[in-house]
Amino acid sequence: MTTPEAGVERLLLLGRAHDAYGEVALGSTANGRVAVALSVGADPDTPAAAYKARADEPNEDAVFALVDHERVLLVVADAHRGAHASHALLQALHDGVARVPASPAALLRCLATLPVEADEAMPDSATSLLAVVHRADLGEGFGVSFGDATCVLVGPNHDAAPLHPRGDAFVHPGHPATLDPRAATVFAYEARPGSLVVAFTDGVDQCCYRRPERSPGPADRRALFDQVGADPAAYARALARLSLEGLPGESGGQDNLAIAVAAT
Repeated sequence: MTTPEAGVERLLLLGRAHDAYGEVALGSTANGRVAVALSVGADPDTPAAAYKARADEPNEDAVFALVDHERVLLVVADAHRGAHASHALLQALHDGVARVPASPAALLRCLATLPVEADEAMPDSATSLLAVVHRADLGEGFGVSFGDATCVLVGPNHDAAPLHPRGDAFVHPGHPATLDPRAATVFAYEARPGSLVVAFTDGVDQCCYRRPERSPGPADRRALFDQVGADPAAYARALARLSLEGLPGESGGQDNLAIAVAAT
């Protein structure tokens, strides 16, 4: 799961390997400054099941992190109508990207040129795709987003609110036009020391399926930070568990979830 190579580490979790309801798969880098989490959810009878292509592959989310010295790339993806879109894209990133892109334009070029083809068995498979580059040495970063995943800053003087608006443009592998930069939401941020950069799919803030007002929001994310501090693995685990369990009196775990966290 993690492969050190002269200052470079990779973490990859694919949903097809993690389909036990109520469980959370975790990974972290050797120095503990980056962590990832993935879960199929907690409710096998969720309405989200209607949008899965195959009953034997219920977890269509994926998460990837690449650490390149002081640069970190965090990527989360939430596929629909089949796991191919998210799994193939993040597997291609894991296998083919040697260094973290240095600019939004370079990141978009990287995504658009990944050697990924459509899958005839899953022709309708499409995915949200959120890629965030954090510069720990500069205390800043940027991201590009297709679809409805979210990036937030959590910690001292950060409000854990989304850093960018949701979109409705999803990515289809094998169809480069869906990675047109004009369809992406591009954003930048400055992160204060001691905070966390957190990227997640909508199984977190819509863990009560398609009901964000009944799912964990900014205040809940801030409260988790107060409980566990600036530990990426502890925070990823706590946010995943909160999403599976849901808010008091509400249903949680009604969608797949992928989380990536980096220390600033």
